[in-house]
Amino acid sequence: MTVSRQSDPRGNWFTETVLPFAEPDVEIAFRITQTLCDEKSDFARIQIFDTPFLGRVLAIDGIINIARETEFIYHEMMVSLPAVYHGHPETVLVIGGGDGSAVKHALRVKSVERVVMVEVDSLVTQLCQLHIPELADGALEDERVAVRFADGIDYVKATTEKFDLVVLDVSDPIPGGPAENLLTPEFLRDVKKCLKHQGVVATHCGSLIFQAAKVRHVLKHLRDLFGHVTMHIALVPEFELTEFGFLVCSDADGPTISQVDDRFRELFSNDLLFLSPDFFQSSKVLSPYMTRLTGANRQ
Repeated sequence: MTVSRQSDPRGNWFTETVLPFAEPDVEIAFRITQTLCDEKSDFARIQIFDTPFLGRVLAIDGIINIARETEFIYHEMMVSLPAVYHGHPETVLVIGGGDGSAVKHALRVKSVERVVMVEVDSLVTQLCQLHIPELADGALEDERVAVRFADGIDYVKATTEKFDLVVLDVSDPIPGGPAENLLTPEFLRDVKKCLKHQGVVATHCGSLIFQAAKVRHVLKHLRDLFGHVTMHIALVPEFELTEFGFLVCSDADGPTISQVDDRFRELFSNDLLFLSPDFFQSSKVLSPYMTRLTGANRQ
């Protein structure tokens, strides 16, 4: 929602809706200087703002979805990171990701030959192409990309295509929203069926401190399905200004330290702005407090 504080000389503010599984006693607000769009699709309320702190942002159902200037942090953790785990992904399925950034980053992986993006809300894509085209940067028109405007739940249930990497770039599961059922065991089992041998699933699990209950919830479901579930953490400014969790899931072993260095050289040019071999290793380290809070040490 947008809140206008008449007594505040700093102008208008956007205050996030309370996140699912989140602490209800904290609100996060950002000052906005311009509203570029505020539209309601069949699935969600879509807003795009300019802000002094985050730059241009996309909000869906009252929650910041991505910021133009720092999206690379989130998407390198969501796409580049699991590509290192796989080693040589050729096919990528993105569920959600209607802004196009995940597809853009998938195409930057040298081995990738095909990307399928399944987004339920075509208006998200249309508005981002109009107001924040830098997010996709033309990726959705690339000949290696197939865009499907469809329900991700239905898609993974029906498809017979197999992928090396599945990226769940989905919104928070707001009750009644388009992502409400994207954390269920049924959906996650169907996602696993879409994987090739030694395939990898990547998703986020929320703010470790504000959404610890969500982290525990997602971890439990994924650990029931995969032999290896590894959490990495990064601070993504547009996501609650706190450590944010990223999960990489597979039945295959993760790379060794020497393999990580080799895979970075093989998979990427010099276009990564955030992820590096050193950060790959360090981002797996949680403090004892965060480990206890999220249950990240329990297999």
